[in-house]
Amino acid sequence: MLLYGIENSSVKSLQALVILALDVVGCSNGPPGWNLLALITRSVVQLGLAMETYSPAVAPQYASIYTLRAIVLPEPKDWIEEESRRRLFWMIYVLDRYATVATAFEFALDENEIDRRLPCRDDLYTRNVPVETRWFHTSTRSDYSMNRPENLGSLSYYVEVLGILTKVHKFLKKPVDITSLSDVETWQSGYRELDNAIQEWKYNLPPEFGNQARIFAKSGVSSSLNSGMVMLHAAFHT
Repeated sequence: MLLYGIENSSVKSLQALVILALDVVGCSNGPPGWNLLALITRSVVQLGLAMETYSPAVAPQYASIYTLRAIVLPEPKDWIEEESRRRLFWMIYVLDRYATVATAFEFALDENEIDRRLPCRDDLYTRNVPVETRWFHTSTRSDYSMNRPENLGSLSYYVEVLGILTKVHKFLKKPVDITSLSDVETWQSGYRELDNAIQEWKYNLPPEFGNQARIFAKSGVSSSLNSGMVMLHAAFHT
């Protein structure tokens, strides 16, 4: 499977590598998993899956002197294929974040290379119901006018909280001179900013996702509990 993924540059080969990476990273978060993730994260960017096809980084909205990204993959045949590619990208994003956050390394998938909408609700995807979702929040993306929370599911909010975890990881990597008042004040300001971001994210969760006590108090919870809910709240408490 690894050789197939290296020799073939396609969505199918990338999916195969992600399945392999899930096993390798899950068994031992060390060099084998890091090397595999390095290959996957470069491939997902080179295939154009880190950007929407109409992102300004791919298709500028005005005439300019600009080096465009090469379009490697054919246009998706329909919405379900487009959403499948989007979900593949976000799965790689999740893997990269979890493999890196316990180390002192930088993330292999840089935020500046991401301009994607969030994945839609699982039931909409399963029923092949075309919908639009809001953009993932990055420093280069300023258009958040469309919210559409009714189209978002646990995976969407999971990706968003990992985006905040990404900022926390970068924040903790910055050295602070504790003998310098200005350094300490800057650190405190950054800490408050991140604390406000996570509290705002939690506050804006819809009741069906945000009320943790109600989720785990349901009768028959052991047989009907959504694993996405567990991962969502586990990431929040991390």
